Amino acid sequence: MTERLDVIWNEKNQRVDEPALVRKNIQRILNEWKTLKRVQLQSGKTEDYPEIAFLNKKIQEFEKDLRTLQTNP
Repeated sequence: MTERLDVIWNEKNQRVDEPALVRKNIQRILNEWKTLKRVQLQSGKTEDYPEIAFLNKKIQEFEKDLRTLQTNP
């Protein structure tokens, strides 16, 4: 059997480090969640709105995932 390589190919046939790509995507999604939360708060919603509570939960999950990936490359 062959070992799984942590390398994928992008659309330009360039090798891409898969864990780095995952971290980058998680960071991008995390930034989007934070931006959405900021916009919701600027629109007049408060921290006790269900939408903000949902965003807080997702932000915490993505931050935890990102920390896990950074400690276990």
